[in-house]
Amino acid sequence: MLPSHTVLAIGTSAGTLIVGAIGAVIGMAALTVSVLLYRHGLRVLHDTRTARAIDRLGDDLNDIDTTLRQIYEKLCEFAQVPCTTGDLASLRQLRTQISTPANAPEAMRTELREVVEGFTSYLSTGLPSLTNGDRRQQLERAMEQEHARMHLHTAIVKAQQKSRALRKG
Repeated sequence: MLPSHTVLAIGTSAGTLIVGAIGAVIGMAALTVSVLLYRHGLRVLHDTRTARAIDRLGDDLNDIDTTLRQIYEKLCEFAQVPCTTGDLASLRQLRTQISTPANAPEAMRTELREVVEGFTSYLSTGLPSLTNGDRRQQLERAMEQEHARMHLHTAIVKAQQKSRALRKG
């Protein structure tokens, strides 16, 4: 009997299988590279958004720090000096600036609220006049005023520390 040389099916030779396997490997490599590039793009997008948010926070904190510094300097001028209501009038504008922080970060709002409360307390202690009135009553009001100033000073320092902590991340 003569041996039969019939091919079982077209494309089952070893060369065709190798070409098919190489094509599958190339396809998997292309898929892997595509997935890695997509993930890298997402990471870059996330990092860019984070950097922009930090920049915006830094700008907001700069504005708040400037106002807090101005308030602190004014308080140093009024330290241990009885002030009339007229003397404290220059502080009202700074109180308004700090009480309406449209761009204040959420993390700073509690500290800024304490500063505003301390400000309100301090501004309410203005003496009507230093020349007339009972000397003892003036001394009591001056002591209340100094106590309110120290409370405001503490609130400002606390807000400045919080601002520095937020900057460091």
